[in-house]
Amino acid sequence: MLLAHLMAQVAVTRVTLAFHIVDNLRHKVTGMREAIATARLTAPISTRSSKSSPS
Repeated sequence: MLLAHLMAQVAVTRVTLAFHIVDNLRHKVTGMREAIATARLTAPISTRSSKSSPS
């Protein structure tokens, strides 16, 4: 009975940890996307055109 309870608690802890890790990654990806979007908006037109056209 105690073993089953401990195993259930470990399972819940793992799920909670996994959820937090995924949540943190999601926040990082969102932050990176926002930073990239901001960098693209603030970048001069010359760097934008050189990226899009093959050199």
